[in-house]
Amino acid sequence: MSVQRFTFRTLLALGSLSLFACQSAPQTPMSFAPGGFLNPRAIYQGQSSGPVASADWYAQLSPELQQYYAEARGKTGTALFETLHQIVSRNNRIDDYGPAKGYIYAVAENGPYGPNGETGLIPSYSTNIFVAGSGGDGNRYRERGDANHDGQSGDFINCEHTWPQSFFNKQPQQRADMHHLMATFTYPNNRRGHLPFGTAAEGQVAYQTSSGSKLILRDRPLSYSTAPQFLPATADSEEFEAQNVDGVFEPNDNFKGNIARATLYFYLRWHRTNIRSGDYDARDYWIQRVPMFQTWSQLDAPDAREQRRNDLIFQKQGNRNPFIDIPNLASLIGVETLQGIEAQIAGVR
Repeated sequence: MSVQRFTFRTLLALGSLSLFACQSAPQTPMSFAPGGFLNPRAIYQGQSSGPVASADWYAQLSPELQQYYAEARGKTGTALFETLHQIVSRNNRIDDYGPAKGYIYAVAENGPYGPNGETGLIPSYSTNIFVAGSGGDGNRYRERGDANHDGQSGDFINCEHTWPQSFFNKQPQQRADMHHLMATFTYPNNRRGHLPFGTAAEGQVAYQTSSGSKLILRDRPLSYSTAPQFLPATADSEEFEAQNVDGVFEPNDNFKGNIARATLYFYLRWHRTNIRSGDYDARDYWIQRVPMFQTWSQLDAPDAREQRRNDLIFQKQGNRNPFIDIPNLASLIGVETLQGIEAQIAGVR
């Protein structure tokens, strides 16, 4: 019996390539609670440019945030990175994974975002779609038809880990850290797998959501375990290893900043732990991506929904994402610092 070969071109044919423009929702003013943090009950939609970032980041913070970040005042570079690591590592009340993702669905990302004020979710990677629903069960949030235009009708919500679970062996604390958990449809989550984030310039688009998130295939080696979702059911690991295929995943434009800030947070919080298992490649996943994350964070500034999410996670988990509170933080720490720390830990020259 002949062996079927899955070439780069064959794998491209497996993805859907429909292109759709994304639309931004209208803006509404931000509302603050008496404590100085965003009022979780306010309605937040659309994008805002956020505060104008400058090197004097501390002076731009509210009094409550100044108190939270007081130890980092006046610092930059490695000193700022290490101090912020200490701050975000304190007072953590990280729950089990089930309740943590349930809180993301039911509270942190749930709001009156529907066209008529209905409550529900705006899925990551599909931010032009509203999914009505309530509660912590992702199966209760159902796509209407194939609104995502990816060939999967009636998809439901599950949880994306911006830093893939296989890289930290599903260690409970990292797995349940809500600052890097995102509600998303199952199909784009599966397409991303544990690929690096990247851009369409790196290869050819093999899959795309209606809001513009893309799976891009590159012509370079990839292990079978990294991307079995690219293969039809007839494929096996021996066949796949002979091919020369790899990929990256690009979030849609108005979600790039969210992904960058969640990923930067995860590295800040957990870089001293084992987050480098499996197919982790220090260069491809982190070191060469840091300038991209910095750019994404600047071009897609935190909007009111992301700030609200940060506040709600802080209330539950006990720590904040400083890359949301301090929009130019990646620049204040410095690309070379973020790259150098990983190069030293991972032994990359």
